[in-house]
Amino acid sequence: MTDIAAIIDANDLQFRSIPAQSNPVMPQDSGDMAHWFCTMTGSSISGFDFYISLGENFGGEPPSPELALSLLLEDVRAYKECEGYEDFARLLGIEDDDSDGQAQGYAAYEELSKLSPLMDEVLGLDGPSSVPVR
Repeated sequence: MTDIAAIIDANDLQFRSIPAQSNPVMPQDSGDMAHWFCTMTGSSISGFDFYISLGENFGGEPPSPELALSLLLEDVRAYKECEGYEDFARLLGIEDDDSDGQAQGYAAYEELSKLSPLMDEVLGLDGPSSVPVR
């Protein structure tokens, strides 16, 4: 089993996070969370950007590369397990008549559709993609 820290180290992945006012692709209420705009680059991968939102229990500190990648992996796994947007919206608990929730949910779904192959690329760098989450 491969872990995220080993993937980061073995492939010289560089991580950067900067505070963000909000997470534009988070469909749930996130007003009590700290948001981070993150960038992952490396010599073996295409660079990509993503948002991470952390609750108060993280003390407002920026996410570590391992934490950010593990949270993104959880989201990508959930996305991949869904059979389409409707299934994804149900997973998030978005009601059919919640137009704001539907719009934000669709933005999250579209973002994950773009990040999914990039995560496959990152996980494929160091062998099997059986990475334990946290």
